[in-house]
Amino acid sequence: MVFELRNQGYFYREISEMMDMPIRTIRTVLDGSRRNKHVVGWKKLKRKAKK
Repeated sequence: MVFELRNQGYFYREISEMMDMPIRTIRTVLDGSRRNKHVVGWKKLKRKAKK
């Protein structure tokens, strides 16, 4: 989505506001340094079974 918005001519600040993401994140996504990164340190939640 970020790539599409940038190709449509939106500025980083506009994309940042639309996507509710920091401008730095938008920049790193577009320059390729944040592509294909995985989130580390997920915590598994223990959910109670529904009755």
